[in-house]
Amino acid sequence: MSGEHLAQLRRAAESLGGSTDAFGQLITKGTRNALDLPAFYDFSEERYRFIENGTRIQDPDADSTRFSDQDQQFLIEPNAGDALEFKTAEKPRYVVGNDADVTWSFKFPTPLQDADDSFTLFVEEAFEIEYDGGGAVTFRSLEDGSEKQSETVTTPNGLDSPSRPELEFNWYAVGRAEVSIDYTDASEQRTTTPTTLTVDDDWLSDDPTGRIGFRLDVANSGIQLEAGSMAYIVLTDSPPTGRPKPHVFSSAELNEVPADGYGVVGALRIDPERDNVFTTITSAQVTAEEGVDVELYLKAVGTGQTDADFLDPDDDGTDEGPAYPRSNSPQNSVIQWTPNASTFPTRTYAVDGSTVPNGRSVGAASESAAGQGNSITKTTRSFQRARPVYADDVVLMIGHAPDASTATAVDVFLETQQDW
Repeated sequence: MSGEHLAQLRRAAESLGGSTDAFGQLITKGTRNALDLPAFYDFSEERYRFIENGTRIQDPDADSTRFSDQDQQFLIEPNAGDALEFKTAEKPRYVVGNDADVTWSFKFPTPLQDADDSFTLFVEEAFEIEYDGGGAVTFRSLEDGSEKQSETVTTPNGLDSPSRPELEFNWYAVGRAEVSIDYTDASEQRTTTPTTLTVDDDWLSDDPTGRIGFRLDVANSGIQLEAGSMAYIVLTDSPPTGRPKPHVFSSAELNEVPADGYGVVGALRIDPERDNVFTTITSAQVTAEEGVDVELYLKAVGTGQTDADFLDPDDDGTDEGPAYPRSNSPQNSVIQWTPNASTFPTRTYAVDGSTVPNGRSVGAASESAAGQGNSITKTTRSFQRARPVYADDVVLMIGHAPDASTATAVDVFLETQQDW
């Protein structure tokens, strides 16, 4: 474990041990809703998103000339005119009435050159800390994508030495957010005086449930950024309120599992109009209509990695709008679905749906059949661990029948937990 990451964990432990919530109550050392992303782990879509000039790159270490996965950090070298974004795959869920602590770490071996180059740390759609090449640093809160409040931040050192800004905030009618920066001076760790934004009569920012990360918008070339570890911790033992939801899909609605290879039997997404509802898949079950072995994989992929069509679920050429599972309605669930889907990314990121599927695994189930005729017995297994689904995910239900000689009809039962 790197010295930088140990220092981050030590700082987080100190803040947890002595912090109080917005009502003066001591916060216990346990926590939920935490993201801990050490940079010494390889890049993975389980952890990160890399957006290059508006395009999401699935494997930037192989497919981007701007990105290099180092032993202890990520090296990013933008071209002139680039807009690059590096952020977490997961969206932490803020718990109202409690403090949250967000940290980033970075260093510029070759710094920003002038005011046309900017580097912005963010809690998506809520807070930003923007550095520009002219030396200005601005801390701002956001509402509807625009600045709501801002303060100038005095930095202790240049961007060519390691820095770890830390943002602590709470978000409700009386809101407060403050930034401090950890840095090294004479071989000792030091911390700047916090820069604070406070409101007494209005919301401080939009709902701070977005991903954390950074953006590089540069006009010049030759810039090098070393991006280190990131973390988001809600200082509480209280989880968000969650409500279990069942989702039933019959073989009459789903596509069949092909006799050869893999096939999409259906696809899910979160209603785009309610993208702030935190949703996890907690359980999956699959049942084959025939006496064959069947497997079901739930893979979260980007919208550009599948042909899933949610506006025309019955594939009749008319956009009748999104469909909801029969066991749900728009009044009690944010999950929409469609059987009008056939492609998925493979291990090589080819979007053709012909070989072993790729994507972020959010669930799996299998059913094994033994015997013949009326003596067939079935054994089921299910992956039952809560995995989050996000607004830019399409969750593909991909079926595989390894020993079937013909296509197989299946029924699927899913459970989610939604915090609305």
